[in-house]
Amino acid sequence: MWREFVDYDPSTTETTFASTSTDQMVVVLGMRVWSVCQHHLLPFWADVSIGYIATDRILGLSKSARIARKYAHQLQVQEQLCHQIADEIERITRTPDVAALANCRAAN
Repeated sequence: MWREFVDYDPSTTETTFASTSTDQMVVVLGMRVWSVCQHHLLPFWADVSIGYIATDRILGLSKSARIARKYAHQLQVQEQLCHQIADEIERITRTPDVAALANCRAAN
C-alpha cells in the first residue's frame, strides 16, 4: 500500500496554453485529494482550491488536479501541501500570483 501511495505517477502536469488575456484570474475549486499526516500517520481528506493570475500561459484544468494529487501522495501536512502546489503552479505558469487553499479533515 505504501509503495502504491508514494509511487503515484500524475502523468503530464505541464501542459499549458497561450493566453491573450494577461490580467484574468483562473480559479479551480473543489479538487478532493487524500493524504497521510506525517506526524500521526493517519489519513486525511483535503478539498483543494487553486487560483492564479494568468500571464502569457494558462494551465489545462485537469493539470491542476494532477498537481494536487502529486503532492498529496506523500506524507504531508496541510501547510506544506498548499505551498508545494502553489510553487508548482508558479513554476509551470511563470506567474508569481498564485494561491492554494486546502480545507482538510481527518478521514473516517
